Amino acid sequence: MPSFSYRALGRDGKEVRGVLQAESETAAVTRIRDNYPVLLSISEQADKKNASSILQMEIGNKQVKPKALSVLCSQFAITLRSGMSIARAMRMLAGQCTDKRLRKVMEEAAKEVAAGSTVAAALEKHQERFPLTFIETIRAGEQSGTLAQSFDRLHKFYDKSYKTTEKIRSALTYPMFVIAIAVVVIVGILVAISIPVFTAQRMKAVIATNKANIRAAKAAATAEFYSNSDLLDVHNGNTLTTAAYFIYDVKEGKLSDVIKVNNKNYDGAKYNGKSCNTLGKELSNKAINGEVLDQIIVFIGNAENENDKYHNNPSAIQTAPYYTDDNEIGYKGGNDNPFGPDQGSSTAG
Repeated sequence: MPSFSYRALGRDGKEVRGVLQAESETAAVTRIRDNYPVLLSISEQADKKNASSILQMEIGNKQVKPKALSVLCSQFAITLRSGMSIARAMRMLAGQCTDKRLRKVMEEAAKEVAAGSTVAAALEKHQERFPLTFIETIRAGEQSGTLAQSFDRLHKFYDKSYKTTEKIRSALTYPMFVIAIAVVVIVGILVAISIPVFTAQRMKAVIATNKANIRAAKAAATAEFYSNSDLLDVHNGNTLTTAAYFIYDVKEGKLSDVIKVNNKNYDGAKYNGKSCNTLGKELSNKAINGEVLDQIIVFIGNAENENDKYHNNPSAIQTAPYYTDDNEIGYKGGNDNPFGPDQGSSTAG
């Protein structure tokens, strides 16, 4: 149950302060008035666990702003001192209000006052629009016969409140602007530094992954080449080899297909309807773009005699892609290269 602290005037005119618990602010006001005729102020005690910030934004707040209350109270005091009746003064002030909601409240309150109600009672029917202190100060002024002076005090209070708020906002504008600029600069510096570093690190990781997969593909292709009798021909007592493309599936970690080259017709060797040479170039381009490949192509070319073993002739085993010592994507030239003529090299990262 919430607690409310209050200030009130007793029947002897002395100020009383206290704290009580009630289901709501309205229930607390009712209980206080049973004992004290004039309630000066009441506020709910904040939970210590909820620390209030310096600036609080009230979204959808229905209460009249301090500046509008200050102007209203000033005009009210002037019209009452001129001898104008309260009801007429309220009707006149309602017509001068630029705030449509406040104008409607004042018009309805003026009708209540004209019918015999007090100003405090008429405004209390719209207590969601006005602070409780505002209504109770008016009530005290009516009971003591000093309504004009009460409006003067309210004018000074709300005028000071408005000006103080504006000073705080003005004082915070420049620091907030500086902080915003600093945040933008810091974020910009971090982005400028971190993106290139992240990109370089990612490229290194991609190259390392592709290199490991290329080594695995070469090992699998070499083992298959020497164990597959369909890839070996024997002529005049010498073991001659044919040429073949080996498609290595990175995800499965094994060869998915072997395409034998007949009569050095490299362009006629196709995988899924596409030339193996063309596919090899596409894989090289993917590596240049920093992609982790899901396929590796290994080509083992022709050896002319028994002494030309492929493990003794590194140029006879080619991969797409392949990396140079500088981690660049290379293209080997010559007729033995199934991936096309020499096209230079492109930096991989």
